Amino acid sequence: MKKSQQKQLLTICTLIIILNSGCMRDYSYRKILNPLQEIGFASELEGKCYILINEERKKQGLKPLQLDYQLKKITMEHTKDMVRMACISHQGIDNKEVSERANTAHIDWEIIGENIARNKGYSNPVNRAVKDWMNSKGHRANILNKEFTHTAISITKSKDGFFYFTQVFMKPIL
Repeated sequence: MKKSQQKQLLTICTLIIILNSGCMRDYSYRKILNPLQEIGFASELEGKCYILINEERKKQGLKPLQLDYQLKKITMEHTKDMVRMACISHQGIDNKEVSERANTAHIDWEIIGENIARNKGYSNPVNRAVKDWMNSKGHRANILNKEFTHTAISITKSKDGFFYFTQVFMKPIL
């Protein structure tokens, strides 16, 4: 097993322990998430979103999603595109959708999906985005799709105060 895979496995195991312990209820995310920034989270918000999504999966008896570093690049680029366009869209500035972006990045996937969101004015923008996704049939289906095994999340705050979210889900071709 490669060092990067060992690190990812250790992080996922740590997250599972954290989720099972119930310590996330006190919102002490900063202490837990700082080490996660080293493995692909650009911000505390992204780590929190990852945890909340896996909590939703856990409620349904599903396995947690694994972080995927190849997907991270396309989520970051798409989130930046949405900020530049000042709107949310599954199509980027280049008119590519998630499947095309993954193919361009040479990511081998069997199934792929994407959730996007934008919000402003909430004290907890991540909770708001996840709540909205869970109340939307299509977004909820992506989060709870038992076929998806990998994910990446990017969150960017625009100069005008909007938070933009991109989460990509996939099952890689093994």
